[in-house]
Amino acid sequence: MELNSTQIKTITDYDLPLSFLDKVTYLDNNQLQAIANTTMGESFFQGHFPGNPVMPGVLTIQAMVQAAEVFCKENKKGTPNLTKLQKARFKKMILPGNQLKIILKQTKFEKDKIEFSGETLVNDEVACSANLSFLLND
Repeated sequence: MELNSTQIKTITDYDLPLSFLDKVTYLDNNQLQAIANTTMGESFFQGHFPGNPVMPGVLTIQAMVQAAEVFCKENKKGTPNLTKLQKARFKKMILPGNQLKIILKQTKFEKDKIEFSGETLVNDEVACSANLSFLLND
């Protein structure tokens, strides 16, 4: 299953400048892959850091959280609320013009809890990896 940015917007409540996902390229019962594009026009690049623009790590994690929301809602598991972030590793700087490939794999699912192993890739190299846990609300 693929979703475009308009379809993603109907699933999530995020507006610009905090809406990061441009496209979902793959979605099944266990995994989601999505694309997020960055441009120099992103407001966070203006101040992080002047003369050396880098996407803040917390926004990379936020892109994963948005991908998890799409996964959960499309798979009718409820609305996820982030409760725990573990093993977050930032291995490569994300720069203006980079295309991020976000890959989430479901590692655990219970009635009201879901966990993912996530990676964000730039040019097929891991830029960020993390384990994310969520409580699910109806």
